Amino acid sequence: MEVAAAGDLGFTTVHTAVDQAALKHYGLKVIAKVEECGSDFYAITDERRVKNPVAAMITEHAFTQLFTN
Repeated sequence: MEVAAAGDLGFTTVHTAVDQAALKHYGLKVIAKVEECGSDFYAITDERRVKNPVAAMITEHAFTQLFTN
């Protein structure tokens, strides 16, 4: 969808967590911003709890960056 939007063939939605990178990479421009919109992110693992220390740090950092004000 981003490629089509970059080619002036439409528009796409981009999450604010990656909007600056997408704007730069695809040459997109902002036409509107929605403040009250939710997103779901999933980390899929076969473990009940993340035991790997590096994976735990990445998960905690992502959670902090995405869900804290």
